[in-house]
Amino acid sequence: AGLVLCGPVVAVAAGVGAAVAATAHGPAGKVARASGDVVVAAGERVKKMDEKHGLLDKTKDVAEHAWLKARNFNDQHQVVEKAAKSIASGAHFLAQKIKPKKSTTTTSTTTTAEPKS
Repeated sequence: AGLVLCGPVVAVAAGVGAAVAATAHGPAGKVARASGDVVVAAGERVKKMDEKHGLLDKTKDVAEHAWLKARNFNDQHQVVEKAAKSIASGAHFLAQKIKPKKSTTTTSTTTTAEPKS
């Protein structure tokens, strides 16, 4: 989950950093621009391979098939529900263990009545 959430953020940050480096003069700028050229060439090659072999469609079909299998397995075995119950039970157990205990000692105070005049 972390990768799914953080991946795009890291990618954007890396892209901004690469853009800044590519506009810099000197060795860092040269490396960034050369790296950009490699990425563009790799992207063009992957696009040609996809057009020739239909890689994107095949990958999509495999992912869809895997998702349906996982969904059917969950429907039969209630994996998600069982995992959720276990996590909730574990969280409740931990909460009980780390909760401060109530004090069992009581202090008594003695009061004396003032005599009536």
